[in-house]
Amino acid sequence: MALQLVSQLIKAARDLIKLNKKAIKFICLGIALSITLTFIAGKTYQSWDDDPQRGAVAIENGEFNESYSTPVYLDQGWSASDSLWYYNTTQGSALLPYDFYLTLEQKGSETLVRDNMNMDKYRYLPQKPTFFNPDGLAVGFVKETYLGKDYMGYTCAACHTSQVNYQGTGIRIDGGPAMTDMVGFLTSLEATMKQTLSDNDKREHFIKNVLALKNDYKNEEQVIADLEKWTEITQLYNTINHSKVKYGHARLDAFGRIYNRVLQYVLSKENVEDALASVTTPSGRHILSQTEVNKVLEGVNETILGNADFSLIIERLMSKEPGYPGLSIKETLYVRNALFNEPNAPVSYPFLWDIAQSDYVQWNGLAGNSGLGPLGRNTGEVLGVFGILDWTASDSGFSLSSWLTGQDHKRKHIDFKSSIDIVNLQRLEAHLKSLQSPQWHEEILGTIEQGKVVRGQRIYAKYCQSCHEVIDRSNLDRKVVAQMSGLEHINTDPAMAENSGNYSAPLMILQG
Repeated sequence: MALQLVSQLIKAARDLIKLNKKAIKFICLGIALSITLTFIAGKTYQSWDDDPQRGAVAIENGEFNESYSTPVYLDQGWSASDSLWYYNTTQGSALLPYDFYLTLEQKGSETLVRDNMNMDKYRYLPQKPTFFNPDGLAVGFVKETYLGKDYMGYTCAACHTSQVNYQGTGIRIDGGPAMTDMVGFLTSLEATMKQTLSDNDKREHFIKNVLALKNDYKNEEQVIADLEKWTEITQLYNTINHSKVKYGHARLDAFGRIYNRVLQYVLSKENVEDALASVTTPSGRHILSQTEVNKVLEGVNETILGNADFSLIIERLMSKEPGYPGLSIKETLYVRNALFNEPNAPVSYPFLWDIAQSDYVQWNGLAGNSGLGPLGRNTGEVLGVFGILDWTASDSGFSLSSWLTGQDHKRKHIDFKSSIDIVNLQRLEAHLKSLQSPQWHEEILGTIEQGKVVRGQRIYAKYCQSCHEVIDRSNLDRKVVAQMSGLEHINTDPAMAENSGNYSAPLMILQG
């Protein structure tokens, strides 16, 4: 009897195992099918915006007395839908509320900031409305939704799409170095927002237009509160990143600005107090007394300093009210230099073709391009272009981030939340694998004399090819290996020539 019972139990166990194996197989099959269908649906949706002109528009008598027809595209391995998806895929940037960007008028004018002529002034590339861009924003300007609110932010395309205008024809180049004046645009944006706040007629007109959209704002008080908040944020960014070096068009110190954005989220009140107390003029005079430092930092967050804290600190530093130091702009910049970095090394925007096939990227070869390298690089880039970090301190409770970083024993835990879109960053990086470098367009730019081509190839092979290898743009297996050279050996920068013994930083020479 006992043996029979044991036999029945063994049989039941076997049947259960078989059943569980079938269930596990069914579940795995269901998951695989779900992932496949999601991938197919995503790829299908990605190709829906296929405007044959890729949203490009003509400009007549632009800012620089330049006109061009609807831009043409070169063969770079991308279809119309590939370009439009790249232009309009969010990455987590939030420059200002979306409703504000749709309605803000330029300083001293009723013309919108987003007007095509204004975009052309700063060399952002105007676009017409298409499926993924219903409001017709310029290339790389997109709607970003974070925690239920809509923002306007930058995508990769804002800084990595270029256009060459030649004899009235615009040639759009995907992944090319932008000609934009980002500093000029942000400076003018700050001036526009300040005038919108201070001018009664302009403010009332702005409030009316924002509320008419019936999106994120329900009443006048909400509009005014956010206008004050985002004006302070824009002013803070421009103040921290002020430089005596004038960038102009086509250049940006992206590293310096990203570094400053990181510092905004790692400086504690104690760090700031020490820095303020030590700030001196070139002659050695202390700018602030300890009493003034205490007054400036009164009520500031003890754990994490955010945008509001830094804006308050700068406002108090320049305040003429009793007890505050009343610093001049020059003295305020001395304080900035003690806390942040002056981004004074603008360079041209890098091109993006071959980036997925390169072992190192950036002009100085800083970023390794394997493993998590691209994700870390792109996360820093989003932070540099106004990604939102909501880092808050809590007194108790479990925090996964604190546990993972070995800080779960502390009385205060930091909860990390941000607008950065990790999934889209991975998708954008993968999308660039199929992008190819542009080729000379003979119908527009003229026929190349073959005799000159042969002579040019010989000169290139003799003087250039040891660092700038010739690669096949269409070879899917191509590998681009960075060549690193000391700056003192390049001799293309007058400052390097004068001080060659003081510089040994590597310069990345991209092949292609």
